Amino acid sequence: MSTVRTWFWLVALVVFATFEVSALADVRVLGATPDLGFALVAVWALTRDQRQALAMAVPLGLVPGLLGAQPLGASLAAIAPVVAFANVRELGWLRGEFPVDLLVTGAAAACYPPIQATMWTLAGQGAGMWSAVAGTLPGFVLAEVALAALLYWPVHAMGRRAHAAPARLR
Repeated sequence: MSTVRTWFWLVALVVFATFEVSALADVRVLGATPDLGFALVAVWALTRDQRQALAMAVPLGLVPGLLGAQPLGASLAAIAPVVAFANVRELGWLRGEFPVDLLVTGAAAACYPPIQATMWTLAGQGAGMWSAVAGTLPGFVLAEVALAALLYWPVHAMGRRAHAAPARLR
């Protein structure tokens, strides 16, 4: 990947994360605030390259700590495991199946609130976080699966075009 393209994607991801922190902070689904960056990283890891998804997780996970009220790195720590969950793709019979990808996203999303609560506790601000996790976990999982379903086809289509482009240039 060229340097210009890398910088473009980095700036785009920071703008995306800034939009999420500012505009989507008040959106609630069954008491939980959805994380659009989490859904994007999940879909990217499941449909495209896991290394790229992990690289995307860094700016998407750090910006909420820099601009929002979260402890720095809390969102990054909560987003990163979705890439590990994406290893289910390596099982040949599960590769590229939309329902399986949504199930994996939901399983990874179930880990997000407890990791967030742990990070808040380590930052000394975790009073009451664990009871909040129990109340918001179903809403968060539902929101992330819904966002992943919305993002799935555009990200998947981008991957097909990116792989098909070199063949047309020959």
